[in-house]
Amino acid sequence: MEEQLPFFNFSLRKVLAKEPDSFTRAKLKIIATALLFGLFKLLVVCFVAVKFHQSQQLVRSIAGFLFILILIKFLLYRPSSLLLVANIMALLELGVIWSNIFFYADNVNVVTVETVFTVILISFYLLNGFKGALYTALAILPIVIYIYANGQHFGGPQTASQQLASPGFNIMVILHFITFIMCLYLYNQAVYQNLREKEILNAQLAVNVKEAKALAESRALFLSTMSHELRTPLNGVIGMTNILKATATEEQKENLNILEFSATNLLAMINDILDFNKGSLDKIELEALPVNISDLLNKVCQGLEIRAKQKGLNWGQEIDRLLKENTVVTDPTRLTQIIYNLAGNAIKFTDEGGTVTIKAKVLERTDNNLYVKLSVSDTGIGMAPDR
Repeated sequence: MEEQLPFFNFSLRKVLAKEPDSFTRAKLKIIATALLFGLFKLLVVCFVAVKFHQSQQLVRSIAGFLFILILIKFLLYRPSSLLLVANIMALLELGVIWSNIFFYADNVNVVTVETVFTVILISFYLLNGFKGALYTALAILPIVIYIYANGQHFGGPQTASQQLASPGFNIMVILHFITFIMCLYLYNQAVYQNLREKEILNAQLAVNVKEAKALAESRALFLSTMSHELRTPLNGVIGMTNILKATATEEQKENLNILEFSATNLLAMINDILDFNKGSLDKIELEALPVNISDLLNKVCQGLEIRAKQKGLNWGQEIDRLLKENTVVTDPTRLTQIIYNLAGNAIKFTDEGGTVTIKAKVLERTDNNLYVKLSVSDTGIGMAPDR
């Protein structure tokens, strides 16, 4: 909601139109309703006070009427000051309660009790729980004092003559009840409106999630299909490269090695895309195959060594002898990806003249198991400990 409206705004509808929150709109309606009914009540008091010559009631009602008019204008001009207006209203009602008991009515009548309920409604519906409890306590306190004082006079004017005369008193009682009903209705309406808005938002969210999921699945299907289709010709390129190398000259072999290296890298990238799609769809399944770690690392390192030497790096490869003589059960595809990505980053972030080393060491050997540690080290920027 904007901070303020034009000074000469007299429309509550314009104020409500700028407020998106249903509970804030309800608070604005409640406080506007309470203020308008307050004007009607004070008009009744004015007419009755004039008719029965109750001068003190007349002065109090005129002052209250003008003050409420100012509050209404201020609320329509600066609706963002809702809480300030609510606090002023609660304090105004407290003043009415205390003055009724100790100066005007000199007793606890129906109108005073209804005013206490008005304070409770305003405090808890419009303000927070602490202020609601504080204002409620201040509203009940004069009644408690009056009861424990056994209804004695408190030194004011002759108050019996200043109690509002009938039929004004009866009309005030009716107007108070109507105010209660309207405030409860507006707050209840806001609760149901808020629930309806949440249901609509939840339904829209469900639709958006469904659409996003369908879009993600279609994208993953497209990438998977494309990747599968690309792997076939790439495997053909790699295979033909190996055949041509058998009859090629040394210069041609060097070119064919570059071609094979590039095709192998592209195939690895396509495999990564496939695995990424599987991961996003929770379809990755780890394999458990017998693998010779030494042979696997030699194949992985062939392409990486070429990249390292092209960048002017020293390449190191240390493989435990036990790994050359034994096989271990693992997932060769995932292991290849991990080594290839770590070593590839090491090459990328190591300056010329640096060293990148891959190590595979047997930590422990039992009758049926080999516990192997694989590591990639470099003289570049390395990785942060938390990565």
